[in-house]
Amino acid sequence: MNTVYHFGDSYGVIPHGKTFVELAANQAGYNYCNKSLGGFCNEMILNTLLQNLSIIKPEDVVFVNFSFLPRGCWYDEKFNRIRSTNELYHDVYSSKQYIEAKGEHVVALIDYYLHHTKDYNVRIFTLVNSVLEFLNQKGVKIYYIFVENPEWIDSLIKVGTNIKFNEGFCTWLQKNKFHLEEEGHYSKGIQPLLANLVLNKTDQFKEKSKRLFVDSYEVDFKEVTPKKVISKLI
Repeated sequence: MNTVYHFGDSYGVIPHGKTFVELAANQAGYNYCNKSLGGFCNEMILNTLLQNLSIIKPEDVVFVNFSFLPRGCWYDEKFNRIRSTNELYHDVYSSKQYIEAKGEHVVALIDYYLHHTKDYNVRIFTLVNSVLEFLNQKGVKIYYIFVENPEWIDSLIKVGTNIKFNEGFCTWLQKNKFHLEEEGHYSKGIQPLLANLVLNKTDQFKEKSKRLFVDSYEVDFKEVTPKKVISKLI
């Protein structure tokens, strides 16, 4: 049996339960392996992809929840580890918490990521694209979601299928009231909805179009969501 490998940040994590990608993998007859971790930036997601290249086989699926584009990382010399700027900057609410920053260079890095986001991401995604191209040539099926959607984002990746949400996945969740922070970032009970959406859009992980657009009218949450959750969402 082939495997769906799920890479990403906290949008790929449900503390107690199954993610929509796991539910979709189960329904489509795949094993599931989650390599997502809360707080990850795209550079850290890239590193995790590289660490797992040797175990991903032809006909496996790589599904990536890419993180916020201004999010980066720095080397914490005291603890000898790479840390995400997510610990110092809240991506959704655009608030800075520099109290934990040890050294002016860390603050300068965050300001660079915030003010030169395109420069940073074009360089990082050049490497991401090379890794995904390698997997594509190996016969691996690739699907990905961007958490936000600036005008230049479509040029970052040249292989695989972008499941494209208007204004980005985060904003789409918020506008549909699916971002109530009850299960991770998500509203409780919507993982089956998202799983069905992914399965329908990807034709059970068989669709290979470059982009699959998600429109709000396609989401019929009444069919897959408990009544008590529907009352919150409407």
